[in-house]
Amino acid sequence: KVMIIEFSGLPGNGKSTIARRLVGEKNIQRIRIDNKYELIWYNLLFLIKHPIKFIVRLIYVFRNSVSFKMFYFKFMNVFLNTNAKFEKATKYDLALLDQGFMQSVGSIFEREVTEEEIKKYSKYLLFPDLLIFFEAPYDVLDSRIEKRGHFTRPFLTAEYLKKWKEVVRTNFVTFKKLFPSLPCKVKIVDANRDIDEVFLEITNNLDI
Repeated sequence: KVMIIEFSGLPGNGKSTIARRLVGEKNIQRIRIDNKYELIWYNLLFLIKHPIKFIVRLIYVFRNSVSFKMFYFKFMNVFLNTNAKFEKATKYDLALLDQGFMQSVGSIFEREVTEEEIKKYSKYLLFPDLLIFFEAPYDVLDSRIEKRGHFTRPFLTAEYLKKWKEVVRTNFVTFKKLFPSLPCKVKIVDANRDIDEVFLEITNNLDI
């Protein structure tokens, strides 16, 4: 049986670090799109299987882009790459997505949205078998991001990024309210701990 696991949460929560360790120590496939051929092929498969979700989400990308540069960024990263990675994940018995459809809830919108708006958007997503949501205090995340040297969308101004960071945080809080109604298993992980503790909880307590 195929099992798709998705990591989600704000930047700075350690999702990528944990994902790399799982690949190194566990029998799990971290999904990456390796070239343009894969990107195109898996999107064609996705379009054939899910035409309405494909078209509606493309409209969401267009309507929630404030410039052509933003549209291109979302089209490549939030749309095409996400579609392809999920489709590729279905090939494996145990696959990990550390940037998937659930993460797009924080990437698609440029403004704070209501619970009802997120619920409407969620109708056009594909869900993993298990969603692991990482969370930590904002000051901890800010400190980690500062050490890392970047947030996301480095091509934008500092003023915009500051405003967008607050939008993402608010929308993820709203998204969490929908967790009990999502058609997948959800586990919330406290990421405000040593990375070894977080890794052990995921691998041991979550039976991965």
